[in-house]
Amino acid sequence: MADEWGPLAALAGEWQGDGGGLDTAYSHAAHEVLKTPYSEKLSFKPFGPVQNGRQTLYGLDYRTAMWRGDEENPFHTEVGYWLWDAAGGELMRGFVVPRGITVLAGGTAEADATTFTLHAEAGHPRFSIGENSYLADHASTKSYTVTVTVNDDGTWSYDETTMLVMDEFDEPFAHTDHNTLHRRRPEGHPGGLVAVGAGRRPGGSRLRPRRLGHGGLRPPAGRVRTGRDVPCRWRLPGGRRTRRRRWGHLPGRCHR
Repeated sequence: MADEWGPLAALAGEWQGDGGGLDTAYSHAAHEVLKTPYSEKLSFKPFGPVQNGRQTLYGLDYRTAMWRGDEENPFHTEVGYWLWDAAGGELMRGFVVPRGITVLAGGTAEADATTFTLHAEAGHPRFSIGENSYLADHASTKSYTVTVTVNDDGTWSYDETTMLVMDEFDEPFAHTDHNTLHRRRPEGHPGGLVAVGAGRRPGGSRLRPRRLGHGGLRPPAGRVRTGRDVPCRWRLPGGRRTRRRRWGHLPGRCHR
């Protein structure tokens, strides 16, 4: 797996941080800058290859959520992709924040790098930032930088700095986030996770990274796949028809 995913291989899997994160941000409720600890759960799912003409990309489909204290709902979430172009030695991170912000950050690294930095800047011709009209007028993001470090103990850390032009400050304000994450066990799983970068599960079977298309879903055991995940009409015993999507567990014959 490391050959295709380069420095991203070590990040594949399920991760969490147990309250050791630190968010330094302006609080509109308190009208001051606060340093707030947070917990985090993060998932990286491998996919690829993706072809752009002669370019080949492998990546990680990711989502993260962060909580402060005993909050029931996360105060921050992200969804997006981390991408690796082996031929160009280029790393990319594209993500969306549900405040009306999109970011595509990029940088370069060696395939076996254990630390790398990605950067985006408003107006950059390649790696830029998009935001909604309200944020552009009152809290505009001018740049975003993240440094990732894979640690010797099997954890990994990130340091993020987002430079904001805000109504509350005369000078650009540095909003920072830092956390160290460790692998977590799936719910109901009796054993731990192995290093996914090795490309094998416990017992030695190889990982099968999902490819783009249909969300990378696989039919659960004991169900019948209805072709290429297209709508399918099933004829039940007695002639009655029903309609199933993706896959079905009903007896009978599929009529597309």
